[in-house]
Amino acid sequence: MGALDGVLAAALDAARAAGRAIVAVRDSQQLGVETKDGGDPVGRADLASNRLLCPALVQALPGAGLLSEERLDALEDPWVHGRVEAALARGTAAAWCWVVDPLDGTRDFIADTDDFGVNIGLLHHGQPVLGVNHYPAHRETFMAVRDGGAWLDAGGSLQRLRVSERRDPATLRMLCSRSRRDRDFERVAEAVGVGALVGRGSMGLKLATIAAGRAELTMTLSSRSHLWDSCSGEVILHEAGGRITRLDGAPIDYRQPETPLAGGTLASHGYDHERLLGIVRTALGITTPAG
Repeated sequence: MGALDGVLAAALDAARAAGRAIVAVRDSQQLGVETKDGGDPVGRADLASNRLLCPALVQALPGAGLLSEERLDALEDPWVHGRVEAALARGTAAAWCWVVDPLDGTRDFIADTDDFGVNIGLLHHGQPVLGVNHYPAHRETFMAVRDGGAWLDAGGSLQRLRVSERRDPATLRMLCSRSRRDRDFERVAEAVGVGALVGRGSMGLKLATIAAGRAELTMTLSSRSHLWDSCSGEVILHEAGGRITRLDGAPIDYRQPETPLAGGTLASHGYDHERLLGIVRTALGITTPAG
């Protein structure tokens, strides 16, 4: 895959180690779930994953910034902790920056479904260039490096990914939240004329599912989704031939001041993406593109 091979290998190792830690917490049945200020759940698995990921990624790419969904608990080694804190302070303004969701799909994890994973994205000057989405319960790891294609490691078998070629709206599969069914999703599905509205877990998993040709579109409508939900999956989807944009058609700005994906996003297999954007905006009563 080129110059980032070593960095990708380190990200894969970190994601799999974090996945093992998450599964160990699930097996213990001691989830330790609390509610964060914004109302989202966080538990022992999120924090255990974060403690593994942050030091490993900072070591893999010294000088890079770091953006993680979760707070950093004190690490055993004060020197390592200081390096991670410095990376967090640099953030997305750095030339290189890791964007991490230590447990994407916390609600699915708590509900004891298998639709949870680890998202590791890498930005270069604000552009996503590397993505790893690891799903330990599915035994699947999706990965991509910009201009290197998208790949799936399923139990040690490496397969190149390509989006679906379905064009007929009646054959399209639209992914929606498993835990929160939104009437706006149903309204858009009816307007597009999709054949199926399918509940899946996290945003990262939805993007990987489209990249694998297992569905054709999904969207976000609220500010519940954040930069760490989309960064890694955007690279994987792009390299498989798909697209993700804001609902106004603009690319996601990974250097925006706040992390929520305000205004919504549309991800698709890339065919007729602009037309689909128009249908979505009309169905939702968005008469002019936002900002």
